[in-house]
Amino acid sequence: MKAVVSACATSHLGSVVEELWAILLGPVYQTIREHVGELGLTRSQGRLLYLLGFGESVSQVQIARILDCDPSNVSTLADLLEARGLIERRVDPLDRRVRVLALTSDGQAVRGRLSASLAQAERSIARLDASEQSILRDLLLKAFGSQTLIGGDA
Repeated sequence: MKAVVSACATSHLGSVVEELWAILLGPVYQTIREHVGELGLTRSQGRLLYLLGFGESVSQVQIARILDCDPSNVSTLADLLEARGLIERRVDPLDRRVRVLALTSDGQAVRGRLSASLAQAERSIARLDASEQSILRDLLLKAFGSQTLIGGDA
């Protein structure tokens, strides 16, 4: 009987987690799908531009880890974005053997338009008062720890 209760609890937990992911990410993914196409980008290209917009030049190996893909895929994405003048490859000042990716001014402009499109998700969070936003942040930090897009556990 204990195993049945445990299986039901796990099943319920799974459905709650799935619902949480849908609530958290559904609107963001929908917005991204709509707007990357308007910008003439694929979702993968949009993700790469978005990641590069955090202010630091990032190596293709780091990007591959963050996106959980092979570095050759990042190289292909970088080639396409570089051909459009949205990113550039630079020599890493800390290790001249490494090339890093950085946004060009055109890339910053496109990334800015992509970020603006994500304001829909921000408006959703803005529906919460300051106390509720703080509680949500604390709960997400409790669930995910210090994982971040760049520089964290991810």
